[in-house]
Amino acid sequence: MVDLEIFAQVENIVRQRIKKTRPEIEASLGHIANGNPLAAEQTLSRRLDRLQVKASLSRTEAEMISAAIDMRSAGERKAAAKQPGPEAILGPTLDFIGVAFLERGRRVADAVGRVAFLNGNPQGSGFLVGPRLFLTNNHVISSPADSRRFQVQFDYEQDGANAVRTPTTFLFDPESCFVTDSIEGLDYTLIGVGERRSGPKELGEFGFISLSDARDKHMLGEIANIVQHPRWPLQGTGAA
Repeated sequence: MVDLEIFAQVENIVRQRIKKTRPEIEASLGHIANGNPLAAEQTLSRRLDRLQVKASLSRTEAEMISAAIDMRSAGERKAAAKQPGPEAILGPTLDFIGVAFLERGRRVADAVGRVAFLNGNPQGSGFLVGPRLFLTNNHVISSPADSRRFQVQFDYEQDGANAVRTPTTFLFDPESCFVTDSIEGLDYTLIGVGERRSGPKELGEFGFISLSDARDKHMLGEIANIVQHPRWPLQGTGAA
């Protein structure tokens, strides 16, 4: 059963952090509402790095796009109203990405697991970050002893025909790795994955998502796609 006291503590900490960062959040929401979301990123070097990676731009081209973003934000240039009629694209845009994004999303989803009690009741989500390393939250798994109550399930989802896949389940192995930080800190747990409990697949078939500290991996104003096991049981995705 989910520990409601822990989740109440997490909610309280999240509310405190939102309150602390409210000016930044409200500024970002304002830029998004005005149709200029990338103006939310105020660190110029980070914005330029991300624009180069996101749209395969040269540094000069990224600087030109960034200047246009700032001009619009300052009200020096207004976006032309969209005219009614057939769909069309006028001028360059950063809104489109290659269809390979969908394939990469499928590979990422493979590495996302559902943390559940041994009786199958849900507890949370996480994902593989190495061949036998699983990253989740401290409020999901708080200690090595706590991990003995849980299992991780992969392929706990529907296929393209909306049929439920056969999940593969593994136990945790905190002796091989267990690193955590409390909900007052970074609220994470890195834990080893142990032997297979049920299901048809080997752990290696699910791949893993490499962690990155690269400056150009994201910026304020961008949409993040989150693959997880939320309140409903099967895997889903959302945007934030």
